[in-house]
Amino acid sequence: MSELPVKKSRDEHRGGASEYDLELGRRMGEDARRVAAGEMTQSEFYAKYHEDVLEEFGEDERDPGLEGEGIDG
Repeated sequence: MSELPVKKSRDEHRGGASEYDLELGRRMGEDARRVAAGEMTQSEFYAKYHEDVLEEFGEDERDPGLEGEGIDG
């Protein structure tokens, strides 16, 4: 039986011990706030980061946010 991966603590991530691109996470977080504020659509967010997410994680299972966009409601 294989062991499950252990999640890193917040302190490990703050100390720069993350195996992931922290700058990518920071940029995505800033733009996620823009999506929440209505300054950027979810599909624009998806398109902007799709290639970076593929490169970083090898897959992109995020919702592209295409459903319902462009419909006045």
